[in-house]
Amino acid sequence: HVREQPLRSTQQPPRSTNVPTPHRTMMIAPVLLLTFLLGRIDASVLEKCTGLVYFGEDRNPDDGKNNVLPLESFPTATAQRDLFFSALADPSTETFENFTVGLRNIDLFDDSNITASLSGGTVRADPPFNGQYAISGSQYYSSNLTFEVVFTGPISAFGFFGVDIGDIAGQLTFVAIDKDGNECEVVVPHEVDGPSGGVLYFGYIDIFNPFTRVRFFNNDGFSDRFAFDDFTFATPDDVALCFEGITNADETVCCAA
Repeated sequence: HVREQPLRSTQQPPRSTNVPTPHRTMMIAPVLLLTFLLGRIDASVLEKCTGLVYFGEDRNPDDGKNNVLPLESFPTATAQRDLFFSALADPSTETFENFTVGLRNIDLFDDSNITASLSGGTVRADPPFNGQYAISGSQYYSSNLTFEVVFTGPISAFGFFGVDIGDIAGQLTFVAIDKDGNECEVVVPHEVDGPSGGVLYFGYIDIFNPFTRVRFFNNDGFSDRFAFDDFTFATPDDVALCFEGITNADETVCCAA
């Protein structure tokens, strides 16, 4: 695959309504993580996250290098998004539709009790470019850098759609950071050096170790830019997961054996 080209103002073709069914999908059901360590630029080694991961990926069959048409549907990613949402009582989602295109430093979730700040990328809008496009509406967040979402309070769940991830050589790693600065990582198991314009969904839940920051690490940011949309979070009180032997607030036992 060729290196992604600089952003231009050239109008791209309209979205097709006859995009073929994706030829390859990947799905990982939510399981307790058994991830592998990724070689990092700074040679640091992070702990493996021990929460629950939701992951689904739909690759784009229109393998036209960077100039691909967006997927009209992405059933594997959507199914994992729905499964992730089924564990959340009152999640908040940011679609990037209300921000000025080109904005780099933004405040998220203004209508929630917990807000967040985001920097390290750029708000973009359609037309699609270099295989990147929006999931909700016409705007999304794009970055080839390591960037963070910093929350004003603890959360226990975070999820997002990723577009055009890993089509060259970039590997995305998700890092959760708690209020004391302790970090753990998840190497997102997406395809690398695949076709442009694919869609994935990634969700992470940890009710035992709430976190206040999430970091997105791209190990090939020099040549591989990623797109993101629909950032979603939930607080510890809004996660509805049930584990055997856990006592509820009313002193009943959740998932009693």
